[in-house]
Amino acid sequence: MPRAAAALAIFLLLGATKAWALTEDEFIQKGKRVVALAEGVGLSTAEKIYQDPKNGFLALDGPGLHVWAANALGVVIFDLSGQTSPGTDLSQWANEDGVRLMESISKVINSRQGGLLAHFKGIPHPRTNRLGSADFWCGRLGDGTIVCATFWPDGRTGT
Repeated sequence: MPRAAAALAIFLLLGATKAWALTEDEFIQKGKRVVALAEGVGLSTAEKIYQDPKNGFLALDGPGLHVWAANALGVVIFDLSGQTSPGTDLSQWANEDGVRLMESISKVINSRQGGLLAHFKGIPHPRTNRLGSADFWCGRLGDGTIVCATFWPDGRTGT
């Protein structure tokens, strides 16, 4: 079996957990799989896999779990939550405390935290649009693209 196909099979098997029951550690593992899948099969192929809720990377009701990607400048490539469109510039977007999302993501990618941005306030839930704290696991691909899994751990903004 070709290496990419074997990697795909493993990621699909491991990714198909119930998103609404994720602990922080499980979310971190899922985020790592999101990044590794994009690295293994390419972002375009990975996006198609992320789109299918059966693969465990998309659960907008409740936890708001979804994957999105932006280029190195913070311009959206895709957002499976449907909240932003390709071409949307997130580079200057900040929450109510004035904390910039993309700047915070870049810092955690390059830190010992290893890509986890926990409890970032002021993020609208994809189903209810209510503001809440979301967790992000993000990684940077070889071309500078940032790919992130996003999740509302308490699910309260999704009820």
